[in-house]
Amino acid sequence: MAPILTDLETLAPRQAEALQFIREYLGQHGFAPSLGDICEALDLSSRRGAAELVEKLEAKGFIKREPGRRRGIRLTGRRL
Repeated sequence: MAPILTDLETLAPRQAEALQFIREYLGQHGFAPSLGDICEALDLSSRRGAAELVEKLEAKGFIKREPGRRRGIRLTGRRL
């Protein structure tokens, strides 16, 4: 039988950092951060790095992206 992983164990440290930033940004501004905002906050060298973090968070069920919408990130309710 495979071990059951907690949500915290399913996220790499940078993914957890990105998720925390997205949560805080949404709480402060009332809308989602852009990839540029994520890139700047996490000191990433490219927007592609931010996009990859967002893609991984979506694949793991922590966020949902709304295609075609700028700042189209929303939380799913899944908690760490």
